[in-house]
Amino acid sequence: MTAKEDLELALADFLNESGTDLDHWVRVVGRTAGTNHQDILQELRVDHGLPFNVATALSRFHGNRPVLASPSIPTGEHALHVFFGGRRAHLLPAYKRLMHRVRGLGNDVTVRERPTFITARRQRPFLMVRANNKALRMEMRLPGANPRRRLEPIEVAHTSMTHFVVLRLPDDVDTELRAWLLSAYQNGISPPPKGA
Repeated sequence: MTAKEDLELALADFLNESGTDLDHWVRVVGRTAGTNHQDILQELRVDHGLPFNVATALSRFHGNRPVLASPSIPTGEHALHVFFGGRRAHLLPAYKRLMHRVRGLGNDVTVRERPTFITARRQRPFLMVRANNKALRMEMRLPGANPRRRLEPIEVAHTSMTHFVVLRLPDDVDTELRAWLLSAYQNGISPPPKGA
């Protein structure tokens, strides 16, 4: 999946969840004082409180409407089939146990399955699952957590996730991992607005 497709998916998800339509946000961007990407991005994030990836998508695609319902990007069950296809099939039992625990954290958890990654969120993402042919890489939002034998820091973060754990077997979803999941879940709440 390309960076452009990732941004289009983030924008489509946001529009779905917020109940707003793309035309509204195109008008908002059109009225912004800024004329370059950074100015538009700043205004969307500060004045309208949009998540970074959504603001980026709107800013970059301003004047060039994204295709939001691209049939080439599978979601849901079809995305899982792509994600665990081929040499990754042996990782599916570990993923199922992990998702059982994630969904059990609370009824406010939303899981999004994509062909190249899977996220879990409350008000904001707290978990991202990636994979190679040997293992799942479970990335979590755990700011300030001390690295341990299994919990490793993410050195160069491209998302808000701060630490990761490698999973290979269902038994890797143990008590220690469930405690980290609970902490990440608690970090899935957006902070109150400044001055509130």
